[in-house]
Amino acid sequence: MAGRGINRIVLCIMLLMICAASFYSGYINSVNEDVFEKCSDPETTPDLQALINARVKEEIQKSSGHAKRKSRRKISSLNEGTSDENESIFPRRSTGNFAAGLLRVSKAELLREYDFGVPNRHKPGEDDMDAMIMYNHAGALPPGRTLLHEAIHGRSENGNKVIANATVSDALSKCDAMNVIFMPLRDSSTNDFPECYVMISDFYSYHINRWMRLPDFDKVPKSKDRVLNHQLPLRHVGRITLPTKGIDELDVPQLWDDFKKRKKGFLFEHMDIVQTYLEHVDSVLNDLKKILHERSVIKSDNTVIVMTVNQGQSELFTNFICSAKRRGLDTTSILLFPTDIESKTLAEGLGIATYYDEKNFGRLPSGEAKVYGDPIFCQMMFAKVGRPTFDEALFL
Repeated sequence: MAGRGINRIVLCIMLLMICAASFYSGYINSVNEDVFEKCSDPETTPDLQALINARVKEEIQKSSGHAKRKSRRKISSLNEGTSDENESIFPRRSTGNFAAGLLRVSKAELLREYDFGVPNRHKPGEDDMDAMIMYNHAGALPPGRTLLHEAIHGRSENGNKVIANATVSDALSKCDAMNVIFMPLRDSSTNDFPECYVMISDFYSYHINRWMRLPDFDKVPKSKDRVLNHQLPLRHVGRITLPTKGIDELDVPQLWDDFKKRKKGFLFEHMDIVQTYLEHVDSVLNDLKKILHERSVIKSDNTVIVMTVNQGQSELFTNFICSAKRRGLDTTSILLFPTDIESKTLAEGLGIATYYDEKNFGRLPSGEAKVYGDPIFCQMMFAKVGRPTFDEALFL
């Protein structure tokens, strides 16, 4: 009896488990069918598709705009603030393709740092003069967040926007090339009239075009009539044109200074010089051969250093020879063509071999040129031109 009771209990338990499993399975199926039915894709209408396309286009535009702003963030707006504070010195759309920024540096520091090969014209009271550096694109701008921002937007001082200053090393730290332009100092004697400097984005040119309000020189033959006239349009002129009177210093040479008085002009004077040169060239070459042999000027490498000087430049010549000897440089291969007896005596006292060609050089001035291109300068150019001609003929 006891065994039958136990079997009935086990059977009841099994029936209960089968019922529970069936109920749970049916519930799960019912729930899943309801969920899948609710999550099934609805039918896409034309209006809904238009909304989707518009939203996709909007998101693409936002993403593209963000990328552009991020790519030009370095040269557009480095700090938050008003539009006036972040306005660039050079508008990006109009001049940004050749001018990205501007800084000031000390002129004295720049000339100490780099030897440009020109004298430093100094005026009293201008020890604090600056030079300006303009950058052609963002890659040349100096590093450092503050200096970079000031190069692009300027610096605010006392409520005014000014060109920021920097040290030469910082300002040029990312420049791979430097183009230097020397502008004349404002001076009542040389540059007391309005001038403009024009920068143009175009083909690269190292030539400076000069334009002035002057008459056509071909139509105005007399120099005294070639004067500035503010009523005239700007016209292209020669690079060396006197600024105060508009006289071109490189005028076409004339045959006669005064034909009626038979006063020879520049061209006839030089014809006489050439005639003198040709009449004495053989005797000069014979004299030079003797000097080169007696002074042992020609060395084993067959090199001769040829120079010319007059009394006006004697200090420069003395400084050159003394500096060379101080550094242990050989000066015995130098052959000097002095244009006056004083320079000859000085050079020989310094141990330099000389040849004074009085026939060709005796008429040349002994003083120094006052300015570039003046009559003394032009006459001394003859010595520079005539001297190599003797040298070339000598070694043929």
